[in-house]
Amino acid sequence: MSRLRLISSTKLRNFFLWLKSKEFLVFLFFFFVSSFFWLMLTMKDVAQKEIAIPFAISKVPDNVRIIPPDENTLRVTVRDNKYNLLTYQFQKTKKRLLFDFNAYNNENGKITLSSSDLSKKVKDWLERSSELVSVKPDHIDIDYVGVNDVKKVRVAYRNSMFLTAAENREITRIVVVPESVTVYATKSIRARLDSVETHSFTISDVVDKSRIDNVRLVKYKGVLCEPNEVAVEAYADILAQDTVRVPVVPVNVPEGKTMHTFPGKVVVRYTVLDGQRKHINEDAFAVEVDYNDIRQGEKRDSLPLRLRTKLPIVRGAHMDVRFVEYAIE
Repeated sequence: MSRLRLISSTKLRNFFLWLKSKEFLVFLFFFFVSSFFWLMLTMKDVAQKEIAIPFAISKVPDNVRIIPPDENTLRVTVRDNKYNLLTYQFQKTKKRLLFDFNAYNNENGKITLSSSDLSKKVKDWLERSSELVSVKPDHIDIDYVGVNDVKKVRVAYRNSMFLTAAENREITRIVVVPESVTVYATKSIRARLDSVETHSFTISDVVDKSRIDNVRLVKYKGVLCEPNEVAVEAYADILAQDTVRVPVVPVNVPEGKTMHTFPGKVVVRYTVLDGQRKHINEDAFAVEVDYNDIRQGEKRDSLPLRLRTKLPIVRGAHMDVRFVEYAIE
C-alpha cells in the first residue's frame, strides 16, 4: 500500500514539473492559436437564425395615446455568417425599430405597418451581408385614441390569487392601490368596460399587513391602462377564543304550562377575529331546549340542548354542557 502511494505521489510531482516546463508552454501557445483560427473559420460559416427585434411608434403627438399591440416584437429570420448573427442576438436587438407616427398613420384610428413597410425597415437595420428570409407577423395594425377618449374603471383582483395568513390568523381585507385606473379606448369599448383585473399574485404568511408592488394588469385588446401596474395590500387579524353566558330558552311549550331549566344559563365557547369580539354578546347565540323531546321519549330527568349561531363571523361555537335538568309547572 505504501508503495502505491509512493508511485502516485511521484507521478503527480512529475506532472506538475511538466506543467512548468518549456514544452508545456509551447503546447499551450499552439493550442490557443489553433483554437483561435478554428473559431474564426467557424464564425465565417453561413447559418440561418430567428432573432427578436423590438419596435415602437415614434413622434407620437401629445393629444394621442397609442394602444399597445398584442406583440411589440418582430420575429425575423436572417441568413448570414455566424459572427453577424451573434452580433444581432447580443447587441443590435437591444435597439428598437422606430416607426414614425405621421408616416404610417391612416387617420382612422389605426397605424398600419404593411409587409413591405416591415421588410424595408428590417433590411435597413440589417448588415449589407445579411439576407432577410422572413418577418413575422407579416403586417401590424396598431390602434390609437385621443386623450379625451378616457374612462376611470375600478381594479379587481383575480380569484386565482394565492393568499395565506400566518398561524392562528386569517385574511380580513384585500386592498388594491390605486383602486381605479384610467383607461384609453374607443367609445364602444369604454361602454362595456367597467373594471380591469390583475394578473395572479401570491402573498404568504400575512401577520398584520403585507404589500406586493408591481402587480401587472391583464391586457385587454384595444385598451391602454394608466398605470398598468398596481400594488395589493393584504390585512390579517388574529383568531381569538372567548366565552359568553347564554340563557336557555324553552320552545314548543304548550299554552298554560311553564318550563324551567337548571341551569338557566350555559357557557358558550367560540372563535372569532380579534377585531370583531366587540360585536359578540349573548344575542349572537340561541340555546334552546325543546318541550317536544318530553313527548317523543320516555320520562327523563334532563333534556338535550340545541345551539344556534346567529352571526356568520362566529365559528366553532360549542357548549360546556349538552343536557339540562328541567321542571314543568
